[in-house]
Amino acid sequence: MKNAVKKILTEKVSLSFSSQCSHFPCFRMNFPLWFLFFVFLGISAFIFSFLKLSSFYADYLLTKADNQIMKGKLLYIAARAKEGLDYLEMSRKTENQIRKTIGMREFDIKETYLGGPEKEDIKTFKEMLKEKADKINAEYITRAYDKIKRESKSRLSGYSEVAWYLANNNNLAKAMPKDWPVQGNITSPFGYRIHPITMDYEYHSGIDISNEPGSPITAAADGLVRHAGWQQGYGLSVLIDHGFGFSTLYGHMSEINVKEGESVTRGKLIGKVGSTGTSTGPHLHYEVWEYGSPVNPMKYMEHYKNASLAKTFLFENIFGR
Repeated sequence: MKNAVKKILTEKVSLSFSSQCSHFPCFRMNFPLWFLFFVFLGISAFIFSFLKLSSFYADYLLTKADNQIMKGKLLYIAARAKEGLDYLEMSRKTENQIRKTIGMREFDIKETYLGGPEKEDIKTFKEMLKEKADKINAEYITRAYDKIKRESKSRLSGYSEVAWYLANNNNLAKAMPKDWPVQGNITSPFGYRIHPITMDYEYHSGIDISNEPGSPITAAADGLVRHAGWQQGYGLSVLIDHGFGFSTLYGHMSEINVKEGESVTRGKLIGKVGSTGTSTGPHLHYEVWEYGSPVNPMKYMEHYKNASLAKTFLFENIFGR
């Protein structure tokens, strides 16, 4: 078998080269078969290597193109991150302006420990974006997005606080007694006085406003009716709890138009002027309480609606506390 193979490989192959042109001679070359076999292998190896290198080069070109695309995307993402930081910074300034306008304490990053885009970080980020895309540091982008996330949470918290503050103030404004519960003249001021029946010198915890019997009495603020009925000394009376430490009492009514547990709004009809209980004539006894103590109702009443209040100020300076 070996001899047969050796004999085949040692056989020679003749290659003749001829030309139709008379200037080039004809010649013949003899090559052993094994030589042609190795030439074939060499050519095959060269073609394979060439194709392999071509494939590598093509991959290199594709990778380079992908890198360029990725760098472009990275630059775009970095620009958007920077834009987000700018908007958050503007949002923070806007919130502080709102807080100043409505009288709230300014938002302080250091007090909340939530973090946020510091000025130095934003400056570095802007300088980085001026460079080429391949010089953008992914760490900065990660930090920027982390800061955007933290700052967004703090902004939501801040706006929630502002919304709560506004809603609370709005509810407080609705709960604070205001205006006159009934039109008329003040016949007895707040403070110490001579009782018109007993003639004793005693403390008067409200004011008396005289008017015709049946004159409408309205709630001074939003609230919940805690009492609606007869009360010793006050006659037919209504007590309204307004929240935030405020409550008002209306006495000597001739008629009650609300029930206990009923919610009322400022200006709602709650009863009519009468002279029930300990009274010398038709009038409304009106009290305002703050955190369990009676206060002068006139501090919550718009005095310009009734000229008789000027006389009341005189009485208060003499007998009031």
